[in-house]
Amino acid sequence: MTISQFQSNLGFEAEATIAVGQTKSNAIDLYGTSLVGFITDANLTGTALTFEGSDSLTGTYVPIHNNSGVISRTVATSKYYLESSVDTFKGLRFLKVVSGTIQATNPAVIKIVSRP
Repeated sequence: MTISQFQSNLGFEAEATIAVGQTKSNAIDLYGTSLVGFITDANLTGTALTFEGSDSLTGTYVPIHNNSGVISRTVATSKYYLESSVDTFKGLRFLKVVSGTIQATNPAVIKIVSRP
């Protein structure tokens, strides 16, 4: 019997936090990786998320589009969402998550999952 080695993919996980009374998260530096998914937590009050990108941390953040328009995801709490097209976020350095609803009682933490 042979034993094979499993080589895990290097990855990057960051947290985008939407503060109470806000719709936008803090800026996330993707460090050259591409977003492949995200995990919502139980505190998220919005049911739709969009994304904004910038070429610098303190730059102007603009909505991210593909050929169909603004990237928008219908979401629920405590779920993992896999991005079907990683190319949508390829080459993007800085990212913000935007909720369609002002965040209520507790901050919402969205875990960003990305890969090289």
